[in-house]
Amino acid sequence: AARDNPRIALAYLLAFASRGDLVIITTFISLWVIQAGIDAGLTPGAATAKAGMIFGIAQGVALIWSFIMGHILDRIPRLTGVCLAFVLAGLGYSALGQVDDPFGSWMLPAAMLAGIGEASAVVAAGVLIGQEAPAAIRGTVIGTFGLCGSLGIICLTFTGGQVFDTFGRNAPFVMMGIVNLGVVAVALWVRHRTVADQRIAGTAAKALHNVD
Repeated sequence: AARDNPRIALAYLLAFASRGDLVIITTFISLWVIQAGIDAGLTPGAATAKAGMIFGIAQGVALIWSFIMGHILDRIPRLTGVCLAFVLAGLGYSALGQVDDPFGSWMLPAAMLAGIGEASAVVAAGVLIGQEAPAAIRGTVIGTFGLCGSLGIICLTFTGGQVFDTFGRNAPFVMMGIVNLGVVAVALWVRHRTVADQRIAGTAAKALHNVD
């Protein structure tokens, strides 16, 4: 199905990246803030409470934004919506990756923007696969979509841990910013190809109508 329909292949890539978005923000915000808090002299309990507050606010914003993003996706072409969603995700994670002090004034706005990006990516991925999955093999396609999401969790969490230890505590978010913007590039290519195919099909149909 993915070979025959590039939009399904794209949806599998979206699952890989969007599930990675979800687990990266869940795992590494908490780890970052707790370690920074202990380094600053906070008790583990106080550092954990601070991490929970930041993560909770980010996820609360993500929850509310999910409804807004769904409303947007119902009113614009699906592939355009995918591009918009992953641009937001790329910007959100990149912004979070530029924060040096998790207790500074920029941390909360950046975490909220990353939450918006995370929600946008997850919703857009689900909407696209829901539209494109063929009825005859819908279960298999959705199952493969879930498998790609699981692979994203495994691969991106592992890689995120490596860059966390090697490059710094905000490095996993920089990594996900790059991943999400890479998805945008692929989505733009698929969108261009889809528009081109539609134009060719329309031209062929018009020519056939003229012959008739």
